[in-house]
Amino acid sequence: AANAEVGLSADAGVDAVLRRRFAEAGKPIMGLETAQGQLALFDALAPADQQAMLERSIDDFDRAAADYRAMLDDWAAGDGDGLLDRAVRGILARPAVRQALLDGRNRAWAAELTDRLRSRRTIFVAVGAAHLAGPVGLPALLAARGATVRRLQ
Repeated sequence: AANAEVGLSADAGVDAVLRRRFAEAGKPIMGLETAQGQLALFDALAPADQQAMLERSIDDFDRAAADYRAMLDDWAAGDGDGLLDRAVRGILARPAVRQALLDGRNRAWAAELTDRLRSRRTIFVAVGAAHLAGPVGLPALLAARGATVRRLQ
C-alpha cells in the first residue's frame, strides 16, 4: 500500500522483484520468518499497544506517502539515523511495539544469520530498510557477532 501511495507498483517492490529474479534463476528462497509468525507478533502485543498502533496508523494516514518517500530518500542517501528516526515516530513509537516488530526480530534474525554465515555459503538477505539502521539494526548486530559488514551503494 505504501508503494502505491508514492506512485510505485506493488509488483515493483523489492521483495516481489527479488522473488521473481531468484525464481527465474532457480535460486532457493528461504524466509527468516513466516507470514503466520509475523501476524503472531501483532497478536501477542498488549491490546493497548494494538489499539495505539491502529490509532497511529489512522492519524498518520494523510502524511504516510510523504513519510514513506522521505524514508526512501534517507535510505538512498545512506542516512540510517534519519531513516530509523522516521520509522520510530510512526507505529513503532511505543517501546513494546518497537521491541516486538523491530528490535526483537533483528536480534532473532542476527542469531539465525550468524548460523547461516558459518556455512560459508553465499547468502543474500533482503529486509525492510528500518531493520538495517541503528545500534540494534542487523548490520550492527552481525558486526557485534564477528561478521564483516559493509554497505554497497
